[in-house]
Amino acid sequence: ARPGSHQPAPTLLAWRPSSPKAGRMAPKKAAETVNRGDVLVDIQAQLARVAEHAEKGKKVAAVKAYSELALLLSAPAAPAILRADALGGPRGGGGGRWRRIFSVSVEYLENTAPQPKDVERAEAMLRAAAAAGADLAGDGSLDMLTRHALNALCSGQHAAVVDTGFRKGSSPHAAYASLLRSLGAEPWRALARLSAVNRARLLESIFDWICGPSLQGPHPSVAASRGLMKTYAGLLAMLLEGWTADMPVEVIDADGDAADGPLSQLLKFFSHVSGAA
Repeated sequence: ARPGSHQPAPTLLAWRPSSPKAGRMAPKKAAETVNRGDVLVDIQAQLARVAEHAEKGKKVAAVKAYSELALLLSAPAAPAILRADALGGPRGGGGGRWRRIFSVSVEYLENTAPQPKDVERAEAMLRAAAAAGADLAGDGSLDMLTRHALNALCSGQHAAVVDTGFRKGSSPHAAYASLLRSLGAEPWRALARLSAVNRARLLESIFDWICGPSLQGPHPSVAASRGLMKTYAGLLAMLLEGWTADMPVEVIDADGDAADGPLSQLLKFFSHVSGAA
């Protein structure tokens, strides 16, 4: 820029001002710019709609509102606006904005039957947070989102399949695996923050996803998906890299009996997959 020239604040093109339809993009022919305050108001309004519809069980309305929230946050100028907002601190309202965004996201995912696209939108919001330089570890969002993704994957709530046979892609398992891998990558490194119990839980789950229950092999749709297998491998690598504590060879189970610990399981896993190859 030339000396003395004025640099405008970050704006979003084709953004409609706050209204009952806040968050929707205007037609390209009617492109307009708005100031930072309008953008933040629209995000806040859309968050309120997602929370309200999810709480009341209005599935269709909640899905639509969540989709529009993800659209707002994925706009090219959104990271710069949210970064500037966070610099304002609690007085400016930016101090807890990402916490609010991910709190509403987790509530939405837990109160609806999430489809893969819903989880993919949460991952897109995570990318927006990284671009905005958000401190998700500091505000508690990182642990909250990691805990949700881990529970969704390891509880058996969503089948470890790619194609359920009656609606292709209806299980969000693969999307959750991708979300957890993003949480484990830079700049978050969330898997290194897991407790000993959750580290062991995820390790055992990864073995089951790759080898199938009782080593019977994974679901055929998983075996045929190279992308998902690579995601599993990436999760395993991140988990082991961040495993700073000792790996027990043997542990005592809930019944007081000796059982294979993480190290024994890991060695048996490598023996099985190398033999299967």
